[in-house]
Amino acid sequence: MMKETINELLNKLDESLNSSSLYLFFEEENTVNYTISDFLLEKFKSGEFHQALVQSDCDRGFDNYVELLIENDVLRRKVLSGTTYNGETNLALYPISEADAKKYIIELLTGNGQNFSKTINGKFVSIEEAEILTNHFFQFFEPSKEEVLFYQVIPNFLWKVNDIDENLAHLGFFEGHHKDFVLIIQSTKKQKINLHILLTNGYG
Repeated sequence: MMKETINELLNKLDESLNSSSLYLFFEEENTVNYTISDFLLEKFKSGEFHQALVQSDCDRGFDNYVELLIENDVLRRKVLSGTTYNGETNLALYPISEADAKKYIIELLTGNGQNFSKTINGKFVSIEEAEILTNHFFQFFEPSKEEVLFYQVIPNFLWKVNDIDENLAHLGFFEGHHKDFVLIIQSTKKQKINLHILLTNGYG
């Protein structure tokens, strides 16, 4: 159920933003030394974040970070040797409310609001449909049963698409057209910390 709901939201974001929107999930043991910034930097530096991003991109059928090969009449994906992480260590994470997290997603879906640029040829949804899509996604996070925190992250830690070089060492994701968005939902239950990361880009 959750997978279908996430895919429905991602598909609508793709259409409204001309985006290749992605969803990443990480699970971590809850320790006294845990901080979300340190966790993200660890995932960036180890390559785990890049691997999860590439997998999500392939799962959605974009294949932006792989070379498609046919061997013995079988299609195979060969992951490109570059990385999406640009080495930034000064991460800017801002705690936000659930209401603001929902507001940002609704703005992206409808093209209305002051926080993002509007895609000229985007296929937008009504405010009513945007609220339904957003509420369906947020229903999986239950503050009454677990601690849930929301963060907006400044999109400065992945290469932009125009940073690509001839050796494909820099594999871009962000576009730089005021549609790049990173939302992290952190849910903590007992000894487990779950990070749900929504990424958008977009042009036009």
